[in-house]
Amino acid sequence: MFVDSFSATELSLTLNWKSPATRFSFVTFDLQYWDFFFIFAFIIGIYSLHRLVLVRETGEVEEKVVVRDLITQMSREMRNLSTAGGLRFMIRFPLVNRFRHAANGGSEKAPREGGRS
Repeated sequence: MFVDSFSATELSLTLNWKSPATRFSFVTFDLQYWDFFFIFAFIIGIYSLHRLVLVRETGEVEEKVVVRDLITQMSREMRNLSTAGGLRFMIRFPLVNRFRHAANGGSEKAPREGGRS
């Protein structure tokens, strides 16, 4: 119903250039039919986000605490990407199984307790 009321409505802005030799028109802004509905929905969404910023929940912590916890967790994960630990972890599994397979003469044996050969 709301959109149907704008079915015959149009809002536009056109730039016109007229000179003795040429005539040029450029449409810079054009709203019609569904565009009005989406603009209205956008304005309501922005207002809703503005109001949600003002809401405080129980048990909410300060942003500094959240950022510190995030940095701590990310630094733990980044240790696995370091040259020593990360490379060891990435190549350990395939190479250990390949050497284990070659050392056993090609036979498949289950790894010993603790995962070491």
